[in-house]
Amino acid sequence: MKTSSTKFAISDDSIKTVVLVSNVARYYRTLIDRELEPFGVTRSQWWALSTLYFHDGVTQIELANLLNIGKSSTGKLLTKLEEKGWIARVPDESDGRAIKVQLTEDIRPVIERLVDLTGAIVSSVLEDFSREESRTLVMLLGKLSKGFSRQGLYSTDIDSLRDDLRHEAEKRNLKMLETL
Repeated sequence: MKTSSTKFAISDDSIKTVVLVSNVARYYRTLIDRELEPFGVTRSQWWALSTLYFHDGVTQIELANLLNIGKSSTGKLLTKLEEKGWIARVPDESDGRAIKVQLTEDIRPVIERLVDLTGAIVSSVLEDFSREESRTLVMLLGKLSKGFSRQGLYSTDIDSLRDDLRHEAEKRNLKMLETL
């Protein structure tokens, strides 16, 4: 076991894990950026649009929480989406202080196409995984995410995300999430 200059021991496996997770995240970002570019959608815009696709009509604060980003960053992102005509911010009828975020009808066909496209990418990337391996990977990445959240970072609720994706896939008769 190698040790760092601090009192914590770092194993070779720990280093390999961090490097592999970093590489996989970079590969995913690169691939998604390449596929989204022809649609004029950035990765952060896609994350917000796809989240709204599953949670249309949430408040701006709820969206910030779902995206695991700050309220100011969410506001800037929504301004760009609103300028493109892809979302509308409307007052919450039950709470005059809150703003709800809704997708416009113009962007829905694009989102549905991108859901199919990103689903096909995920299916292709995971095609060598058995159902059990996919479930194990999801469980392990969920644990890793919780570890980061203990360091004061946001953590994605992987079970909620998986349930949302599975529900949408079933609704649209997609096979992209059979392994989850």
